[in-house]
Amino acid sequence: MTDEDLPIEYHLAPLDTGADGNEDRLQKACDTFERNFILRALERSEWNVSATARYLGIPLSTLKHKMGRLEIRELARRLRGA
Repeated sequence: MTDEDLPIEYHLAPLDTGADGNEDRLQKACDTFERNFILRALERSEWNVSATARYLGIPLSTLKHKMGRLEIRELARRLRGA
C-alpha cells in the first residue's frame, strides 16, 4: 500500500488553531484552508493541474506557485500517476 492508495482525506491537513511558538495562527489557518481547497479541486479535476487552474479561475503559474509553497506539488504528481 502506498500514499496513492489512501483516500484524499488522508492527505488533508487538520485545521490546527494552536500556536507553534512564533508561527502566526491566522497564516497557518489560511494556508491549511488553501492547501485543502486546492487538493479537493485537484481531485475533482482528476489531478490535472491545468484543468484545476481553469476550474479555480486562476493562472496556471499562480496555481503552480501555490502548490510549491503549500508543498503539494509532488503529492499531486504522485496521485496523478496512480
